[in-house]
Parts: sequence; C-alpha cells; structure tokens
Amino acid sequence: MPARNNIITAILAWFLLICISLPITAAPGRILDRIEVEQANSTAFAAEAEIFKSIGLSIALSIAQCQDQAVCESVVDKNELDFLIQNLDDRINRLVIKHQNGEEEYADVITAYVNQREHYLAYQRELEALSPSQDISPDADMEQLTITTDEPVEEAPAEEVIDLSIFEDVDEDL
Repeated sequence: MPARNNIITAILAWFLLICISLPITAAPGRILDRIEVEQANSTAFAAEAEIFKSIGLSIALSIAQCQDQAVCESVVDKNELDFLIQNLDDRINRLVIKHQNGEEEYADVITAYVNQREHYLAYQRELEALSPSQDISPDADMEQLTITTDEPVEEAPAEEVIDLSIFEDVDEDL
C-alpha cells in the first residue's frame, strides 16, 4: 500500500510539473495578457494574430458602412485603435528579439503581426478621414448646436386622434 501511494504521489508531482512548465500553446479566443505573452509559444502567437485579423475585419466593415453616410459612428474609436496598435507593436518587438536570438519559428508570426499592424494603421487613417473636423463632446450644450440647411423646414403633421372608447368595458370580468 505505501508503494502505491508513492507511485500516485510521483505521478501527481510529474503531472503538476508538466502543467506548470508547459508554455501556453494557443490563445484562448482573446488577446493574450502580459503573463500569457511571456509564456506563449509560436502557436499561441499565431492564434492571437488570427484574433487581431478578425478584429481588423470588423473594423474594416464598420468603416465601410460609414463611407457614404453623413453621420456615422464606428464600432471602434481612436483610443481603442491606438491600444490595439500598441499591442501589435509590443508583440512585434518581443518576437523580433526572440527571432534574433535564434528562434526561427517566429518568422511567420512576425509577418502576420506586421501585416495586421499595417492594416490597423490604414484603418486609423480612414477613421480620421471619416471624423468630423470639429469634435463635439457628448456633454456639449445642445442649444449651442445649430443645423443649417437650404431646404425649408416643414411643420410636423398634426397627430391623428385615436378613438379609445372601444376599451371602456375592459373593467368587466371575462
């Protein structure tokens, strides 16, 4: 019996050692946090690059919807886009250092991150082009805003009166 307990303890210790020492092998469907970035391998970075690609496609679609509209609100703002670009820059810098230290498996991942960074910079330029020239804060006094048009302003049609007398017997039990 004591030998069996020693075997079980050894297996558990070996299992815990393997679990703790294994690097993260795949991104869990989101951008990696700082700790995960430190432990990630090329497979995890490649999965994260796909997540950045998916986010980028959403941004591109949002910008495309705003192209021909006078007023449009994109799904991403400048600060969020700056944050994503900053994360991409961080990944590129980390992976370039690893690649220079002889870890060749990061070459394709670096290329994927650089391509996504270029796309995000293009999205940033497009978003700036879509933004109005004057920023209006959400707290601005609405009375100060004026809308001018060349078209005459039409009065709203009078509301139609609806006869609600058919509901007068609602109090009766059914």
